[in-house]
Amino acid sequence: MQFRNYLQPGFTNLREIDLIEAAKVVVDECLKVQPGENVAIVTDTMQSWRLVESVAMAVNLAKAEYTLICTKPRKSMYGPKEITEPPAPVAGALKKADAAFLVGTTGLVFTSAVQEALDNGTRLLSSPGMSEDNFVRCVMIDHEELWETTKRVQSFFTNGRHCKLTSPQGTDLKFEIAFHPLGDRSGIPKPGTFDFLPAGIASAGFKKGTASGTIVIDGSFSRIGVLREPLVLTVQNGTIVKSEGGFEVREFRDMMDMFGDPNMYNPGIITTGTNPNAKFTGVPNEDERVIGMCSIMFGDNAKLHGGDNPAVMYLVSMLTTPRLVIDGQIIVENGMLKV
Repeated sequence: MQFRNYLQPGFTNLREIDLIEAAKVVVDECLKVQPGENVAIVTDTMQSWRLVESVAMAVNLAKAEYTLICTKPRKSMYGPKEITEPPAPVAGALKKADAAFLVGTTGLVFTSAVQEALDNGTRLLSSPGMSEDNFVRCVMIDHEELWETTKRVQSFFTNGRHCKLTSPQGTDLKFEIAFHPLGDRSGIPKPGTFDFLPAGIASAGFKKGTASGTIVIDGSFSRIGVLREPLVLTVQNGTIVKSEGGFEVREFRDMMDMFGDPNMYNPGIITTGTNPNAKFTGVPNEDERVIGMCSIMFGDNAKLHGGDNPAVMYLVSMLTTPRLVIDGQIIVENGMLKV
């Protein structure tokens, strides 16, 4: 690990200037930190220290107090407390903070530590797996304008019911939507609420048992990354009944079987991106925000959407060139938003 020589003035790398500018957007525009507030910044040993340090600098520039805590990476964002909950000092800092930024490699939003903080009125943002490049590109945007776009697209998910998803690769899926995101997902949390960064995602939960057809995943899949060959999934009555594909299909089957939860085979959430700076990288935290792409999340839709398919986890799959139609209205087609 390299340590900065704090006796030397200036920046060690011009990239740090971009990081601080992005951090100021997080602090000033998203968390709306005010002078004198207490801000908790929670990270882990796998995250870029330059990124975390830039957020602390931005809080300091806002004339607020920051508490910076670094822990061991959590093993998962879902699961029993022994693998998800942060150490007790983290819980204490979050609960006492006016605002908090979770920027480790694993999300903490489903832990009791975060829930206690929200119950106490903390404004909280979570950016699991955020890279320096992702941070600079996808955060340095006009969040008010982005929210207007996202709100417009989300209205079709919220008010719609019957969906048809197709793609040139062979996707042909029909399903109903019935559940919607908990919170407004604007990227600007209010007291007692949390949101994710980068912002820019519209979504809805599948109504359990309604999906039937074929899904061709040609982009990426959680824990596998960018696919070398598409995964072809046959879905009947809301669950995967057949999986085909190239080299990665065995890895996909082994991973799904590993959870031992039949609800993991159910499509749980459909999303499309609205962030103009997001690009396809193979990392779900950014891929889901790409304009013109759609993701299908398999597994849990209860925690984020209050849906009827609780599961031990959710996994994200990406379709790169989908056509999504809701109640006859084209939402996405040819890599573009149509609404």
